Amino acid sequence: MSGILKELVEHLESRTAPAIVEHMGRKYSDKQLYPVSNTKPEAIDVTTLKAIVDYITQAVDKNTVFSPERYIISIQSPTEVQLLSEVVGDGSRWLRMQSKAITPDIAFGRFMDTEMFNITLQSKFVDNDYRKEVLAIVCNITDGVVTDHQDDGITQNVTVKAGITRVGKETVPNPVSLAPYRTFPEVAQPESPFVLRLKSGGGEQLPSAALFEADGSKWRLEAINSIKEYFTTALTLDENDENSSVVILA
Repeated sequence: MSGILKELVEHLESRTAPAIVEHMGRKYSDKQLYPVSNTKPEAIDVTTLKAIVDYITQAVDKNTVFSPERYIISIQSPTEVQLLSEVVGDGSRWLRMQSKAITPDIAFGRFMDTEMFNITLQSKFVDNDYRKEVLAIVCNITDGVVTDHQDDGITQNVTVKAGITRVGKETVPNPVSLAPYRTFPEVAQPESPFVLRLKSGGGEQLPSAALFEADGSKWRLEAINSIKEYFTTALTLDENDENSSVVILA
């Protein structure tokens, strides 16, 4: 019986409002209090930078309780940008939009046969002079022949077949400056140096090739700066204006 009475008392106490008292300048409660979060809008997921620009310039949340006085564009990486609100009443920021670029999966540092390497270069890299040069060599390698005995760690010699009449040796250029698709399509894809390596196939296997990144990921900083410049231009922002309605953090 005492157990039932105890539960009844606890139930009645839980239904009563907490008592707040002040002692020596501090406020105390006779019950544990939990913060109530403000209602916030659901974040919108997109895949382009233009979507964020359109959201801001078209004032999507104008004349609503969710319309902030200032937006913050936070560039998280070359493939992710967040649009945040200013600090709201409970001290938090609201995530309004999150844009994640759609980029192809490129296997750097991994050897693949020359046929797949050819397809990768043509479908996942911007067309530039180095890409043409690498394709010209890789596409004409005589099956199974890559001469490693003249490899000094920087250049290699390969046997290439030109047409059906001439076979000769050609030096593989290193490093090669290539621009893979690895950031948003609205900005220029950053070029960076790669080490190109080739291996003999042997038997019925094709020769193989691989690209190794050689810039210490410096391209990421270039891509982030390009994204920042895109927003600055598209939104006609003045970086020296402290009262700007949009702030870019990169």
